[in-house]
Amino acid sequence: MAEAHGLDPSNVRHAFNLAFLSPRILEVIVSGWDMPPDLSVARLLRVQSLVWDEQEREFGFSG
Repeated sequence: MAEAHGLDPSNVRHAFNLAFLSPRILEVIVSGWDMPPDLSVARLLRVQSLVWDEQEREFGFSG
């Protein structure tokens, strides 16, 4: 897909990970409530795990 659109494969791979973000993270992003101050699209694109609990800890949503 990346090649067909002239995109870097790693960028496309990272963007696909956004489809698997924790519902809790998505709710906070959409609502704007209690967002961790260092949360950014750049950080979200580098998500390390597709396990929701791990994502929430990684991005500061634990608690």
